[in-house]
Amino acid sequence: MKVQSNEIQKSRSQLQETWRRLIKNKGAVIGMIFLLLLVVAALLAGIIFNYDEQVIGQDIQNRLQWPSWEHPFGTDELGRDIFIRILYGARYSLLIGCGSVLIGLVIGVIMGSIAGFYGGLVDQVIMRVNDMLYAIPNIMIAVVVVS
Repeated sequence: MKVQSNEIQKSRSQLQETWRRLIKNKGAVIGMIFLLLLVVAALLAGIIFNYDEQVIGQDIQNRLQWPSWEHPFGTDELGRDIFIRILYGARYSLLIGCGSVLIGLVIGVIMGSIAGFYGGLVDQVIMRVNDMLYAIPNIMIAVVVVS
């Protein structure tokens, strides 16, 4: 005898399904943990370390040391800890990266809103400008920005 059930199982949302698949991928989890630790270390570098003493300050007696527990990446030719300098550099890299994404987001939302609101010819012109920008190789854009 078969038993029929009238209960409907609640399906997972797209976010829940994506999260479940992400957690199953060990490489993605390891990469996510590494990036999270790097971001937290970069953000806390200003709290943990003294900028003037450990990043700018020179300690000639400790110059060009090999990696150790005191200096995980060693020291440079002026005796400054390379690990701390990398963490401070990561702070600026995160700031520049987030800033550029934010600028692109604002421009994209404005252009998309204009194209969606007006439509027609305005939409076509904006799309053709985007197509032209996508046709330019990234290396040429980098050369123009740097120069």
